[in-house]
Amino acid sequence: ERWLAQRGEILLRAGRAAEALSAFREARRALDGLPARHRGTSLVVELERTVARRLAELEGQPVAAAERR
Repeated sequence: ERWLAQRGEILLRAGRAAEALSAFREARRALDGLPARHRGTSLVVELERTVARRLAELEGQPVAAAERR
C-alpha cells in the first residue's frame, strides 16, 4: 500500500499524472483490502487520507469529499 502511494508521488513529480492516478487508485484498492485490525492504525489512516487527497486532486474533486470515502 505504502509503496503504491509512494510510486504515485514519484510519478506525479515526474509529470506523469495519468500513471500517478493509476498508482493511487491501486493504493486505495490495496488499503480497502486490508483487514479491519490494520485499517484502524494511525499509519494506515494517515496513508488513506494522503491517497484520498491525491486522488481528489487528480480527479478534480473537492478534497474534503474524497476524504469522507
